[in-house]
Amino acid sequence: MSFTGNLRTVAFPDILQLISAGQKTGRLKISLPPQSKEIYFKNGNLIYATSLNTQEDLLGSLLLKRGKISKLDLERAIQMQKTSGKKLGSILQDMQVLNPGELEGCLKIQVEEIVYGLFSWEAGEFIFQDNAYPPEDQISLELDTMQIIMEGTRRMDEWLEFSKILPPEDKALRVVNFPKVKNEEINLSLEEFQVLNLINGDRNLPDIMEVSPLGDFFTSKAISLLINKGL
Repeated sequence: MSFTGNLRTVAFPDILQLISAGQKTGRLKISLPPQSKEIYFKNGNLIYATSLNTQEDLLGSLLLKRGKISKLDLERAIQMQKTSGKKLGSILQDMQVLNPGELEGCLKIQVEEIVYGLFSWEAGEFIFQDNAYPPEDQISLELDTMQIIMEGTRRMDEWLEFSKILPPEDKALRVVNFPKVKNEEINLSLEEFQVLNLINGDRNLPDIMEVSPLGDFFTSKAISLLINKGL
């Protein structure tokens, strides 16, 4: 059974719960021009997702940010993609830049980030089509939809809290020369350290998110924690 609607009246987590509980197989497409995202399910579990007109959801951008490939590797792969029509991941494997395990790991992160991004959408037309499948040449995953719902909801709750601390998007961020801290030692997580190295006095919040390998959620969280620590 297919169904349609708008996120103004049916929240995204509720749609996921309906698909999971009904163990549905098919495609959920959500559009909020110019963005459009498609999520594929098999027996209620999430197996694939794709995104249009959203730079941060592109596999090449993700691989580049995470240091899995170089800019030259990506440029070469894109040129080969234009002539061969093959998927970017397959081309990078053929180039021996990525092995299958690395590719699948990055695809999992890509799919999750596409889906988690939808938790913040308050509007958008959606349609679920029964028995629609991803292209045959795509690598399919199997992610527990209920776990995705719980993690996405947790992220939204956290986002509401640390977004109160984040600076305006047009303000450049810099590291404090002499931080006022209670102890002589400051403990940083790996994520906080990675983001701290991206703060140069010129970049604002969107700039840092663009170059960060962590994604918008964890980058924003790290910045809020760095501010709380007086850095």
